[in-house]
Amino acid sequence: MADAFEFLIKRKKELFAKKKLSKTTIEKYEKSLCYVKDFIRNEYKVNDIHLFQIVPSFIEDFAHYLLTKCDICNNTAMKKIANVKSAFILAHNRGWIKTNPAATYKCTFEEKDPVRLEIDELYTIYSKKIENQRLSEIRDCYVFMCFTGYAYSDAWNLTLDNLFTGPDGNLWVTKDRQKTDTTECVPLFPAAIDIINKYSDSPIRQQSGKLLPQT
Repeated sequence: MADAFEFLIKRKKELFAKKKLSKTTIEKYEKSLCYVKDFIRNEYKVNDIHLFQIVPSFIEDFAHYLLTKCDICNNTAMKKIANVKSAFILAHNRGWIKTNPAATYKCTFEEKDPVRLEIDELYTIYSKKIENQRLSEIRDCYVFMCFTGYAYSDAWNLTLDNLFTGPDGNLWVTKDRQKTDTTECVPLFPAAIDIINKYSDSPIRQQSGKLLPQT
């Protein structure tokens, strides 16, 4: 089982080398493999099992293991199961197994309504004085992400080279999004510009030119 999963990860890494996949995606597959290995050791008392030994109940038992023994929330567990299903699909398509033991298992995600901040609430968070430097930096990164729409991995990698003067004459930022592999240009709100200026003398800005502090 592990060999098939590692082959899948190897293929993903080859895509990453060609900049067609993000490093975060690779790490998620690797983490899922760790959970599979732990499950096999816990359930079967061996380090690995052959693909032909796997029956449809394997994926159901794995889901139960994630939700109970590992106490992982449902949606996170389903994402890990989806990665395992990808390994089974690959193994089946390559003729390593006659049938896909996870073919009938459906990942079920819980729908949750996200809590959205109002603009005045966001400014209240931004303007609040925080004595702890690390917490203050985390707050600033969060506010910057809210004003730009960037995920943490995208925002954290922004440097001075990503800034440019937009068609309106104001400061904009451009970035290739890791998850969607698309280039986006975003006009910067005054609060976002203030955060960038706030860390103009920070060590990380001096060393790498990154706009935000390392948190």
